[in-house]
Amino acid sequence: SSGINAEYGQLKRRKVTDGSNIVLLYGVPRSGSTLFGNIVHKTNQFHTLSEPPALYRLSEEVAQRGDTVPIDSSENLDLIRTLFLLLCKRDEERYFIKPSALICGQLLHVVHKALPQIKELSLHRALTSTIPSLHQMLGPLKYSLMSRFRKVPLKYRKAWDKIKTTRTSVNNNMVVAFLYLCQMHPVYLECQAGRKIRAYAYESIVENKEAFCKDLLSFLDL
Repeated sequence: SSGINAEYGQLKRRKVTDGSNIVLLYGVPRSGSTLFGNIVHKTNQFHTLSEPPALYRLSEEVAQRGDTVPIDSSENLDLIRTLFLLLCKRDEERYFIKPSALICGQLLHVVHKALPQIKELSLHRALTSTIPSLHQMLGPLKYSLMSRFRKVPLKYRKAWDKIKTTRTSVNNNMVVAFLYLCQMHPVYLECQAGRKIRAYAYESIVENKEAFCKDLLSFLDL
């Protein structure tokens, strides 16, 4: 619509943020990301955004373009910058954003290219604990989970297609495990490449809550 186009034009004309006032949390399902967001929210020094729908839609859009458009294309980077300007409207204030756990792998490769000064955190949890925890919360959702594959990067979708051709059947555990790895593998690759992503394990948070809180607040300059 003309209204949307006008707003998009205003955002593009606004000074481009470098992301220095934004903290982005990547986390696999059931890893403690909601607890993370609540801790940050209670400091009263961040606007906390939990799983904003616009970010979910952005990830889906980037994934769907993946067949023909490179993930780090100038068009995608411009789209990311514009969306974060929309979500984080005041440059002088700080924002903590927790995307949906099942789209983190798609965003992780490109957000820092669009916003080079953004701070990034990652949460993970042992897979043997994640699967039963998800089943307990969601029940048998194989077909619902299968729909999530359109949100993951193209290379992982191709890998899943190869896996399916070698199996006579696919169960919920396989779907959950693969989606989990789709979120964690990009973290591993980016850290290997020298990205500064502060990572926490759910198990270490539970083991020493005080040490975790001190380290988190220090990372956030609080």
